[in-house]
Amino acid sequence: MTQRPHVASPIDTSVVDDEEGSGKAILVLYINEQGKVDKVETESTHLSERLNALVAQQFGSARFLPAEKDGQPVKSRLRIEVTIRPRPPQTTAAP
Repeated sequence: MTQRPHVASPIDTSVVDDEEGSGKAILVLYINEQGKVDKVETESTHLSERLNALVAQQFGSARFLPAEKDGQPVKSRLRIEVTIRPRPPQTTAAP
């Protein structure tokens, strides 16, 4: 591989609701020659089942610039670590 895959557009993480806490997950993304994620595997997780499913869904719908070998797009596998942190509490302005 002469070039690794790169994210083509931002991954929308706003739908990930962290009410269930925080933690980390390691995902493996299988990216095809067109930059589409064909498969997402959870290698390990410290997230709730629901939160892990949401994270996997968001990364599974991401678009990538595919990996290249000698200038030609090729299938690739990308291992990533995702960290979810609690959002800071929202403060309301005093009247």
